[in-house]
Order: sequence, then structure tokens, then C-alpha cells
Amino acid sequence: MSGAIQGVAYYVVALIAVAFVVFVDFVLISSGSGSTSPGGLSGGSGSAVLYALGWMFYGTHFVDVSAGALGTQNLVELLGMAGLPSFAYYLMPPVFLFLAGRSIARSTGHAGMRDEELAARGATAVAGYLPAAVVGSIALTRNGVGPELSTTILLMGVGYPLVFGGLGGYLSKR
Repeated sequence: MSGAIQGVAYYVVALIAVAFVVFVDFVLISSGSGSTSPGGLSGGSGSAVLYALGWMFYGTHFVDVSAGALGTQNLVELLGMAGLPSFAYYLMPPVFLFLAGRSIARSTGHAGMRDEELAARGATAVAGYLPAAVVGSIALTRNGVGPELSTTILLMGVGYPLVFGGLGGYLSKR
């Protein structure tokens, strides 16, 4: 399977995993407070919850949500996750991208390749992760509020897959 396909696949898997953990974290927090909504996220429609979960996923990549004149905020820090510590959320994307890079490098007949070649193969996750991150950023923008596109492109779409996908590829023989 190509790096682009696996990059998109790992984007989707990481998004679902982060959203699931955030949702469960909120349910556990709200169950102790008597609230029926997960962490107070559902002040309106179910789509508001989906936007907030998506924004949290982007926050785990250090992508802030921009609200125009109101400024920017990283939802991971803003909501203060009373259950899991924030660093646990920040670790999720690197782990998934490491696994993507490892999987990409191993699927290309890694046995006779040098470590540098494997790192380059693992870093090809950017070919799928970048477009998925950009499309997701655009889709998660609502009424002018959404993930910052420049940070999405540079950090989430390029930086994370190159570093952690490359590292996964580099260490794929081990």
C-alpha cells in the first residue's frame, strides 16, 4: 500500500481514536457531575459535538482553532481535560504516525534497505496526511471558526508525518 493511502488511513484512524478518547473522557467527567452532555460539549446540535471533537484532534497536533477577532485557542488546553492529562492527547498523533511510517516502510520490502531509505519511505505518509489534514481543516470550519490553515499545513500536514512517519520508517527493521 502506498504512503499516500496509508497516510489518509492513519489520519482517519487517529481522528477516530482521539475523538473516541475525548468523548469517553468527557462522559466519565460528566457522569460525576450529573450532567447529561459529554463535558458540556453538546450545547446544541450533534454537529456541534462533531466539530468540537474534530477541533480537539487538530489541537493534539498543536493546531489552534481560530475565531477571527476573538483570537485563537488550542482546545486541548482550553478544555483542560480533567480525566486524562493533556500530554496523553498530544502523544496520540505521533504514535499513529510512527506506526504509519513503520507500516509503509515494512510494506515496501524493507529487508535489504538502508535505514535512511526506510526513513524516506516512512515519511511518504505526508502524501496522504497533508491533503487529509487540509480537507479536514476546511470541513471543520464553521461560521469562520476552525483550525488555522497555515499551521494545519506546516505542522500537522508536513511536520508531523515527516518527523514521526520518518522515524517509524527508520526504526522499521527493529
